[in-house]
Amino acid sequence: MKKFASRAAVPVLAVAVSLAPMSAGAALIPGIGSPAPTPTKPRAATPATDTFNVATFNVLGGGHTRGRGGMRSGPARMKGTLSLLRKHEVTLAGFQELETRQAAAFRKRTKGKWGLVGAPSRSGKSIDNRNAIAFLKHDFSLLKKTSIPITYFHGNRVNIPLLKLKSKTNGKAFWILNTHNPADVHGSAARWRAESLRRELKRIHRLRSQGHTVLFTGDMNDKQAFFCKATRSGKLHSASGGSSGKKCRYPSKNGIDWVLGTRDVRFAQWRSDTSTRGRGISDHPFVFARATISR
Repeated sequence: MKKFASRAAVPVLAVAVSLAPMSAGAALIPGIGSPAPTPTKPRAATPATDTFNVATFNVLGGGHTRGRGGMRSGPARMKGTLSLLRKHEVTLAGFQELETRQAAAFRKRTKGKWGLVGAPSRSGKSIDNRNAIAFLKHDFSLLKKTSIPITYFHGNRVNIPLLKLKSKTNGKAFWILNTHNPADVHGSAARWRAESLRRELKRIHRLRSQGHTVLFTGDMNDKQAFFCKATRSGKLHSASGGSSGKKCRYPSKNGIDWVLGTRDVRFAQWRSDTSTRGRGISDHPFVFARATISR
C-alpha cells in the first residue's frame, strides 16, 4: 500500500506545480509557462499596375432608328450593348448618342453596378447623356466630374464629360474624356471638328503637364486628319498603333471610333467588333483595347 501511494503522488504533484502561479520576479523558462506569440498575418501588397479593357461605342441614338424599316428602339438595343461589355470584359467605356431613354435602359439593366456620367446641358438645368462615360463600380470610384464645351453642328456648343476615376486595384487616379465630334451630315463640319479637337487637346495637354494620366475615347468622325493632330505633340498615342510625334504614321485599320491615352498608358489587344451591325445593335463597331496604368 505504501508503494502504491508513493507512485500515485508523483503525477498529482506535477500537475500542482504546473498549475501554480509563478511568483513575481520568477524567470520564465522558454517554451514553458509563457503564451505562444500570435502570428501576424502579412498584408497583401498593393499591385503596382492595373490592367482593364476600355471601349468606345456609338450606340446609335434611338432618334435615328424610328420608323418602318429601321432598327429596334434604342432601349431594346441596349441589351445588345450590355452583351458586348460582358463578352469583351470591358469595365470602362465612352458612349456616344446615348439618348435619355437609352441611358435609363442602361441604368435599369445594370441595377446600380455601373456608374454612368454625362455632362451638364448648356442651360445647366439637366444632364446631357448623349456623350457619357460608364464604369464598373466594383473596379473604379468616381473622384471628380467636370466637362468641356465643344463645337457641334453649325458651331453650336455641347458639353462633353471629363471624369477623374480611381482604380480600386492599385489606387491609381486618372482622367477620361469622351467625345462625339460633328459629322458632315449637315454640310462640311471640318471647321467645327478642328475646333472641338483643339479644345479637347488643350485640356488633355494641360492635365498631362500636371503629371496626370488621361484616356481619350470617342466617335471623332475623322480618320487620318484626327489621328495626326491628336498625336503630333507626342503626348497621346492610339490603342490601334501608329506613330506618336511630329512624323505621322496613320494606323489604317482604325475607322472613326478611337481609344487613345497619354504615353504612360500601355495598350494591347486592340479590337474592332464589327458584328454590331449584323446583330442590329448599332451602325458603329464596338472598339476596345487592353489598357495598363501604373502607380
